[in-house]
Amino acid sequence: MKKAFFLLSLFLLLAGAFFAQAQDRKHDVSITIGGPTGGYRYISGDYYYSERGSDLYGLYKTTESYNPAGAFIVGYTYRLSDQFTVGGDAALGLYDLEIRQGSAARNRKTVTHEATVVSLMPVGEWYYFRDGGADLYMRAGFGAELSFGGHDGTRLRPCWQITPLGVHVGSKTYFIGELGIGTEYLLRLGFGFRF
Repeated sequence: MKKAFFLLSLFLLLAGAFFAQAQDRKHDVSITIGGPTGGYRYISGDYYYSERGSDLYGLYKTTESYNPAGAFIVGYTYRLSDQFTVGGDAALGLYDLEIRQGSAARNRKTVTHEATVVSLMPVGEWYYFRDGGADLYMRAGFGAELSFGGHDGTRLRPCWQITPLGVHVGSKTYFIGELGIGTEYLLRLGFGFRF
């Protein structure tokens, strides 16, 4: 009987400690728009005349008008401590490219390529400064993205993002602003919700 009481007490003590610690941990869900992004690599037109000799390349080279529509990003992070969070981003990017062939090209014409890119990326965040109203942080992630359309059809490739400067302004509902480099965005703006 004493052993059962001891085990029950130990279980309740550990469960209480776990739930007390869980109250300090936070979940964050975000909805953002990022751009411009690296989708051009799926739809670039240089492959048309890249086999030509370098002397003629200037005449055959295409001119490109790239329109990065950007990426719609949904993210989730889980706070491990005051300084670290882990989570992931799911992004949908849309891109189009208008290609005008060089003046020496036969049957000169304008070609438009479009691509849709879906990516999943695990991310980690490290906070320089964390306060209830304003947080400064950096984040990094590496994952995979699947492109549909473009000149090379459906392809699976790696994706990555490094954000040296990000800011959250607000407490429960907050504004997100980030500057970074990678395949998802150079600038990311949106809102998040913490619970």
